[in-house]
Amino acid sequence: MVLEKSRLNTRLGSDELHRLRFLAVVGLVALNALDLILTRHLLAQGASEANPLMALVIGGGWGIAIKLGVPILAGWRHLTAPLLRKAVLALCWVNVLYLGVVAWNFHVMVVRLG
Repeated sequence: MVLEKSRLNTRLGSDELHRLRFLAVVGLVALNALDLILTRHLLAQGASEANPLMALVIGGGWGIAIKLGVPILAGWRHLTAPLLRKAVLALCWVNVLYLGVVAWNFHVMVVRLG
């Protein structure tokens, strides 16, 4: 009985899942904005974009549209979709992975400045 009770405490309720989904969407948009800022800063210092598709557009207005527009549209779609626990957790993991990309860009910037 104690084991079942502790399992119930680890499950996210609907309200918590809604909040987590909202925070994950906001986090993804914010991480994309940070990635855009750091990447453009590094490109101005002579670095190169590792993603060959983004390398074609990152310096212009299309780069801003893609790096901010796509996550905003995807986030809006996610927020209006039915609440699915697996989808919310997957979005959280995407945030964790994207945080790694932004942290790497920040590291590269600090090393170049250093």
